[in-house]
This record gives sequence, structure tokens and C-alpha cells, in this order.
Amino acid sequence: SALQTFRQIQNAYPDFPHGYFYEAYIYAIFYSQDRTNRHIDSLLMESVSKAIDKGDKFKDQTDNKVEAYYYLGLTNGILGIYHVLNSSYLKGYIHGRRGKNYLENAIKLDSTYYDAYLGLGIFHYYVDLLPGVIKFFASILGFEGDRRQGLQEVQLTMNQGDFFRTEGEFTYAMVR
Repeated sequence: SALQTFRQIQNAYPDFPHGYFYEAYIYAIFYSQDRTNRHIDSLLMESVSKAIDKGDKFKDQTDNKVEAYYYLGLTNGILGIYHVLNSSYLKGYIHGRRGKNYLENAIKLDSTYYDAYLGLGIFHYYVDLLPGVIKFFASILGFEGDRRQGLQEVQLTMNQGDFFRTEGEFTYAMVR
């Protein structure tokens, strides 16, 4: 029923990335439960592609750059996680960094857009947990992890976010 709701949002607001991101998010959850399901894999990649395309167009056509950067950041984050789950760390790095940059752009424009801190927090927390050699190369490429900062960012979303408070609570509980 969530997928139906998000498709209704897509139909009602075809130029906005929101419904497309949430569809990709649902497929990412399905995929994380069964990474061997090629059909779900295909649906996830198709929905991510649509969400990024809609996000790019929204960014170019709107004055609301904060939301454009936010949804592009989240969608690229999903793609980064997808690649890491499939042991494609370079692709995960590329999309994770792109997602991080978009989220940082959103925060630069509006530091009170607290939902954006969840993605940044997850990024900062997990980069700090990378194995030694990978962490070393990540630092050369400009990825700095910080578990404490990551937890603080997750807490911002958990306490003050509008859309992802529950995910913030879940993430905080999971990493603690």
C-alpha cells in the first residue's frame, strides 16, 4: 500500500522527486531483506534512476534547492549503500560521496533542515568503522569518519526532524 501511495504522489506531483525517492526507499528495504531477488534488484535500480532524474530536473527548475539537494542526497545514499552491500566499494564511494555532498549543500542553505543530518550522521559514523586499509584510502579521498559526530547528527534528526525521526531513533538504537 505504501508503493501505491507513493505512485499516487508521483501522479499528482510528477515534477517533484519526493514520491520517486520514497518508492526507491521502499525497494531498498525490500532489497536489503533479499539481495538475491533479481526482480527487486531491477525495480530498485529503476526507481533510483527515476528519482535521481526527477531530482536533477527539480534542482534545475526550482528555487527550492534545499529539498532538491536533500532528495538527491538521499537517493545517491541509497545507491551507495546498494553498491556496498554488493561489495562494489568504489561505486559505493562515488555515490556515497555524491550523496554526502548534496546533503551538505542542503545544510549550507538551511542548517535547520534536520532530516538531512540523518544521512550525514550515518555516513560519518560508518566511515569511522571502515577496516584499516579501506579507511586509509577513504581518508586520502577526502572521507573522514567520526562516530561521535555521526551520532550527534543522527540525534538531531531523531529529536528535531520532520520526516525521518523514526529512522533516526532506529538508527541511534541500532548503533548504540
